[in-house]
Amino acid sequence: MSNLSDKDRLNLQEMVKSYGADDNTGKIRTLKHSRKIKENVETIDSALDKVESLRGVYYNKIDDPDKTKEIGFIAQEVNEVIPEAVTYAKDVDQYGVKYANITALLVESVKELSQQVKDLQAEIKELKENV
Repeated sequence: MSNLSDKDRLNLQEMVKSYGADDNTGKIRTLKHSRKIKENVETIDSALDKVESLRGVYYNKIDDPDKTKEIGFIAQEVNEVIPEAVTYAKDVDQYGVKYANITALLVESVKELSQQVKDLQAEIKELKENV
């Protein structure tokens, strides 16, 4: 990991933590996502509003000599909407996004959209029947 920039090292560390890698073996485990270790479980509310508040961006890293175009979020912007999906490494003054954690938000957002579609379909059906 010594060839990585501080920003890349932070991203790698967060990715490893997010996927539940065991620091001693490097093997991926899923225990950290188990119901057995969670409490105060609540369904994400207003997921669609949160998703609509996020801004996806194209960017390139300042220290990338090839200026490779990437896609993602600005961590500070994500922090304003869903701080649970952001990390901060004080030692390098860097924010990071826990991209895997955003999946749950997206799932609940799709469910909200699906319900809106069903409601609109029912309304259209009712209007057609009354014509």
